[in-house]
Amino acid sequence: MMPVLSIKDWVALVVVGALLALSGWLYVGKAGVERDFAQYKQQVAESTLQAEQLARKVEQNMQDQIARIVRNEESKRKVLSDRVARVDAVNGGLRDQIARLNARPAPEDSTAAAYAGEARTARELLGACADEYRGVAKEADQLREQVNGLHDYIGSVQKAVQ
Repeated sequence: MMPVLSIKDWVALVVVGALLALSGWLYVGKAGVERDFAQYKQQVAESTLQAEQLARKVEQNMQDQIARIVRNEESKRKVLSDRVARVDAVNGGLRDQIARLNARPAPEDSTAAAYAGEARTARELLGACADEYRGVAKEADQLREQVNGLHDYIGSVQKAVQ
């Protein structure tokens, strides 16, 4: 005859079976979690790579824009320095003319001498005004170019970010 199992044995078998089933279910679940985690890591790696490539592209675009702005600014500075040199030459010619006219001997007639003195003063004032005007114009040109350069830079940064 076959021995009959006692209730204790049946409970032990059920517990062992349940533990085996639970272990199998946990093992299968663990494998699924590992697979999902591996997929997640792969997605994160791909997203990170795409973000880095986009950041490099944006950075390269910004560097290209900055290089273009630097070239433009150098060109503008050359034009500005040429313009200043021309103004300096004209101003120097005006100063030479003023010096030549002021070097003339004063007339002997007192009325004519007074007029000559007034003319000398007017020429000196004209020369001083020309010098001051040149200085103000030079500063205005520099500030205009600086502001234009800053506007250019801001525009290039906005283009690079978009």
